[in-house]
Amino acid sequence: MDRAERWVWFCAFLLAAAASFYFFFNSKLLLDKLSAQTNMGAVSQSQPDRPDSLDLSKFDIKVMTGLGLTNPVSNLIADLSMHPELIPFKGQLGGKYGFYNPGKYIVLNSKWVYAPVDDGHNMGYILFEYTVKKGGTIEWKVAASFSDYDEE
Repeated sequence: MDRAERWVWFCAFLLAAAASFYFFFNSKLLLDKLSAQTNMGAVSQSQPDRPDSLDLSKFDIKVMTGLGLTNPVSNLIADLSMHPELIPFKGQLGGKYGFYNPGKYIVLNSKWVYAPVDDGHNMGYILFEYTVKKGGTIEWKVAASFSDYDEE
């Protein structure tokens, strides 16, 4: 091996060593960053990213409380969950549509609640209209609905 060839091999070795060093420490920094984000994610999972209610005013809450709901948002979500007969979709592949994600319901205002539903295979999205009656009873109607499953 002549001197020029040795010099090329030496430079190639240095370049490979530098690249290995760079990628090793860069991946360690990335892993540390991901670990920190995961730990933060575990904390933030206990706090929802979105509210359960978008536009329920203090007045609306006071009126509903006067009609018998102790915690209007929670009471609405719990009551809706007990009415799967309101879901206008047929399940597919043996699945049955239901309210399986109450954490994703949103009380939009004093008239409407948005609730996603699924049958284990397909998603459905329903806008419910509700009325709170004296004694805390809640009447529900489907205002609009859409399913990912296209029946043709």
